[in-house]
Amino acid sequence: MTDASRVIATDDQAALSKASCVRLGYWEDEALLKLLPKAKRRSPIINAGYFVRFKVISDIINKVLNSTRIVQFLILGAGSDTIYWRLNLAKKRPGIKWFEIDFEKNLNYKQSVLEKEYGKSEEYVPVPADLRNIPEMEKKLIDKGFDMQKPTFVLSEVVLVRVDRESNNLIVKFF
Repeated sequence: MTDASRVIATDDQAALSKASCVRLGYWEDEALLKLLPKAKRRSPIINAGYFVRFKVISDIINKVLNSTRIVQFLILGAGSDTIYWRLNLAKKRPGIKWFEIDFEKNLNYKQSVLEKEYGKSEEYVPVPADLRNIPEMEKKLIDKGFDMQKPTFVLSEVVLVRVDRESNNLIVKFF
């Protein structure tokens, strides 16, 4: 198993756990259920842990969205994250650019499923790149319209624990 496939597998497990929570009513996320229509129930302790994680991240995102300064979001290792669609940001906050970096396979699947369901948005910008390759990632971000000078909120939920220490340090320094 390659490093990339191990990272993708951890996202798969996390997404299944989040879908379990959604099915049990911990929170609403129809977009996630579109990605994972057959996710099975997880144990109560897993559901509780994911709910705490969801609540903390949601509170932070909502505070940032209420800020008038932030004009770009950058999600590192976005995986199956559905915040953009769950919050209906294309309609509620037009003009905010939402960049997601992840492996091409993850982004292509998510984009194809969710754009079919919710329509295409010019503000949603998937950036297929490996975070460990900073020069390539930077070029792809800039080519996709990311502006390094604009006020940006960067979210990294768990991806940094999935990369080696040297890459981790380089990623943190870059942002």
